[in-house]
Amino acid sequence: MFHRHILGGCYYEFQYCRCAGSLSERMDVSSHWCQDSLFIDDDEVDTRGIPFLAHYLKYLKNPHSPDGSNELCCFGINYYDRAQTEDIINRLENDRPPDCDVLLAWLQQAVSLYHGFYFLGI
Repeated sequence: MFHRHILGGCYYEFQYCRCAGSLSERMDVSSHWCQDSLFIDDDEVDTRGIPFLAHYLKYLKNPHSPDGSNELCCFGINYYDRAQTEDIINRLENDRPPDCDVLLAWLQQAVSLYHGFYFLGI
C-alpha cells in the first residue's frame, strides 16, 4: 500500500521533519516528493477494497497545523512531533491495521533520526 516511487496523480506524502527549529519553522514545508518519503495514492485500497484513509485516518487526528486548529487537513500540511509520532506507533502496534509494517518501520526513523513527520496532501 505504501509506495516509494510515484507515477503521477493525487498522493498523500509521509515526509520526515528535518527542521530542529521552533514549531512555526517546522510548519514551513518547502519541498515535496522527497526520496525517503512514503506515498499513498488517493485511490489506494487494500485487498478488500477498503480505502487507505478508512484504516489510517484515526491515527492521524490532532496534528499541529499551520492555522492553529490542530485538525487534520487531507489537502494540507499536518505535522506530528516526536511524542505524537510515538503515540501513533503505539496505537498502530496495538491495532495492526493492514499493511502497517512498512509505515511502522518508517515512523520509527521519524522518532529516532528526525523531528517527527508531516502528512501532506499533494
